[in-house]
Amino acid sequence: MSQAQKIKHNVTTSTEDARALLEDIAAAIGDGNLCVNAGGERVELMPNGTVDVALKVSAKGDAESIRIEMSWSKPSPPLRIVTEEGEFRMGAPLPETDDDSSPAPKLASNEASEDADQLPLAQMLTYLSRERLYEHAQKHDLHGRSSMDKAELIVALTEVMDKDDLTKGDRKDIDDAHEQDMGETE
Repeated sequence: MSQAQKIKHNVTTSTEDARALLEDIAAAIGDGNLCVNAGGERVELMPNGTVDVALKVSAKGDAESIRIEMSWSKPSPPLRIVTEEGEFRMGAPLPETDDDSSPAPKLASNEASEDADQLPLAQMLTYLSRERLYEHAQKHDLHGRSSMDKAELIVALTEVMDKDDLTKGDRKDIDDAHEQDMGETE
């Protein structure tokens, strides 16, 4: 479990700057990515779907205040199923076929391809260490990467990578691990 990250920052500013700050926060929430940097600290948030909002407004004498608190849960990574015919997302329609009587695609068999380069990208990435996957996530500036486990990194990377992004070192590790798997299945 990751350690909680918090930033608390107090400042006195003009109403125009306060309005601009709220507009920036609103835009970031709409984009699904809110990154706050203050005092050398950084916290990345990924608002999505349903947001709980608490609003407290008070006025007493000359003192007036408004407090807005919003909370949400991180989105679940999309579920992908890798098949012989390709990759499918959970809930997405299966590709149309010419023959309506044909069965749904089967999950990829345990028989591995002789050539690791012929594997789908998601399967190739399973041969890399979490550390190597994290390096690719940094390179592609994936938000929330530090809290992702290996499976989540693979799913996220297949959204932004293609096989050309793999380094020579990656390909060597993939080939070596794949060759070892092939030896174990024979």
